[in-house]
Amino acid sequence: MARHDHDRGSLSIVLAGDVLESSGRDEEHGRAGSLVVKPAGAPHANLFGPSGAVMLSIKPGPEWEQALNGSAWRWRHGGHALGFRLARALSQGDGEGWAEEVLAGVAATDAPDTGRSTGGSGRRAERVRDRIEAALPARPSVIALAAAEGVHPVYLTRCFRARFGASISAYVRQARVRRAAERLVRGEPAVQAALGEGFADQSHLTRAFTGEFGAPPAAFRRLHAGLLALAQDSPD
Repeated sequence: MARHDHDRGSLSIVLAGDVLESSGRDEEHGRAGSLVVKPAGAPHANLFGPSGAVMLSIKPGPEWEQALNGSAWRWRHGGHALGFRLARALSQGDGEGWAEEVLAGVAATDAPDTGRSTGGSGRRAERVRDRIEAALPARPSVIALAAAEGVHPVYLTRCFRARFGASISAYVRQARVRRAAERLVRGEPAVQAALGEGFADQSHLTRAFTGEFGAPPAAFRRLHAGLLALAQDSPD
């Protein structure tokens, strides 16, 4: 999508796929679970991954829109269960409270994990994130990741948490579950998705999945199918 802006502020969560979004000289790579705040009038351009992306967009009423418009364009990464939990609550007619909680948290918090604002430490964390993603489903140790960056593991852990809002081990766990979720929506059996992402068996995946998403893989697959159908029927 070419450079454009919106006349209303919004909050969007990537539920599946990936998107590269740029605003001015800044650029962010959003994956499943990434969240973006877009104030009204903030120019941005999007490049979606080869399989596209499914995004949940919230356009709040005046009381929340004012708070979003008072902030800058920014992305927050990690905690990919948030979008699914919110979408599930909305599908069950119980999403208003969830949406307000998410908006309140975003509106009240600065952007500690925006890479450009954290300078070299933010870029270091991004390099580590990329190493983790390239190594999956293997789980690289914090010591090995720190050695590759030439820094102490404690310092690297702090940089990573500041950038992505999660410890390295938590990010690895979330990423493995996310990748399993992507396999599920492509139609792979749960046991195949589990073994392919390094889980001991289907039960191991189900426990990890439920811990992250608050629901088992089958519920995720059903909701994802419903979201895709809704997106295809939407004029936007």
